[in-house]
Amino acid sequence: SAIGVGWATSANWTVASSPNRGSLSNILNSVAAVDGGDAWAVGHWYDNTYASYRTLVQRWNGAGWKVASSPNVGSGYNDLNGVAATGPTDAWAVGYSRATPYSSARTLILHWNGASWAVIPSPNPGPTENVLYGVAAWTAADAWAVGWYYDAQRVGHPLVLHWDGARWSAVAAPAPSTYYSLLQAVSVAGLDDVWAGGYAYLNGRYSTLLMHWNGAAWTVAASPNVGTRANRIRGVAAVAFDDAWAVGDSQTRSLVQHWDGAAWSVVDHPTTGSYSTLWGVSASADGGAWAVGYSRVSSVQPLILRRDAGSWSMTAPPDSAGINPWLTAVAGPTGGAPWAVGTTSNGTADRTLILRGPAQ
Repeated sequence: SAIGVGWATSANWTVASSPNRGSLSNILNSVAAVDGGDAWAVGHWYDNTYASYRTLVQRWNGAGWKVASSPNVGSGYNDLNGVAATGPTDAWAVGYSRATPYSSARTLILHWNGASWAVIPSPNPGPTENVLYGVAAWTAADAWAVGWYYDAQRVGHPLVLHWDGARWSAVAAPAPSTYYSLLQAVSVAGLDDVWAGGYAYLNGRYSTLLMHWNGAAWTVAASPNVGTRANRIRGVAAVAFDDAWAVGDSQTRSLVQHWDGAAWSVVDHPTTGSYSTLWGVSASADGGAWAVGYSRVSSVQPLILRRDAGSWSMTAPPDSAGINPWLTAVAGPTGGAPWAVGTTSNGTADRTLILRGPAQ
């Protein structure tokens, strides 16, 4: 059923009422917003009937968030990790499915045509695990999805798929590690300007991985790491050929990097707590940007950063976001108010969390 807006106001961000399916775990992993007010959020919910996670899709109808019917493959786990939309009749959601609870993961891609969500066939280059984490769409005939797969020797490779308007196909992507490489996010600024980010196991630690599509091939771009321990990219936002952002974490602190057309560099930003990480970023051509994740102070709380007038600042999260809330993604239409999604708890189970930010 439709849920009313029911804003709970705090600072610049407010908690929007968001529906849940069943009484057990409901988690949102990604959000997409398009000009005109349309927005989608995706993740998974625990269905007792199957004793498995099943796809969860929610839509903003201009007045409230409402659960949308979404298909699943098989009787095992089905999870949606990423969503992208170009308009009211074209949206993609990606993740993975297991035919049974114990079978291998296969890529899962759903498409919205303006009336319903449907499963679209997608490649699985690996014999066992194939998982998609991120998706980005430039037009109805140009979209990208990224993740990872295991080969027969259990080496993890970056997985890159492309939609040409008719079908999804695998695209060759460099694998910098002989052990494990993963892509967690993708963002498109043009037909020949796409960034994907994740991490690779190199020299005894996980290191940042950023790669670029120039219209002909994917290549790894040099990206910095902070300290001597794990560094991971979890979100990317491509704006122009000389403007892109990547966020994640380095050791126990959130990480922000920027591309200026020539190189990636670490950008200073505020953070808080004994641990912090950023999972999502959204940026616009006017230089504004939002980044979201979570930090651990006395408990877990949302971490919200805003870039304005050339610098990053921290925005206080709403007080009414529930127990141990965290954010995984942020998206905003041009000049509009951004959405951020994640998960909170009611004390017994994970529940969906959706926040609305101030208009840019």
